[in-house]
Amino acid sequence: KRGAIHALVVFLDGDTFGVNTRLEELQTRLRKKGSSLRNDNEFIFCFVPTYHIETWIVFLLGNEVDEREGYKRDRRFREWNKTKEFTKICANFGRCRDASQRPSHTPPSLLHALTEFDRLNEMREQ
Repeated sequence: KRGAIHALVVFLDGDTFGVNTRLEELQTRLRKKGSSLRNDNEFIFCFVPTYHIETWIVFLLGNEVDEREGYKRDRRFREWNKTKEFTKICANFGRCRDASQRPSHTPPSLLHALTEFDRLNEMREQ
């Protein structure tokens, strides 16, 4: 039986900076701390919802979004039934994982998150 696996999972709001800038900032912070740098072989996973996590929620509820806009005050986000619609969010996330079912308007930061999620699963299974 394989021993425990430890991973660092980081969530950073992309805000107006986006995925690449936030990933560069993470690398800089790791370098300054003398830690291993993030690469494909490290158990360091970074998810960068852009503009923020509410963007992904509004999208996964079935709406088109623009990552340059904030959705915290959006009526669709404020009024969602967290318990009832959580199932819809999970189902839509599952569909996004399958490229053949993924909507063409999937936010780029969520596309990056899907690759990180797949990498996490692949490394967990090794």
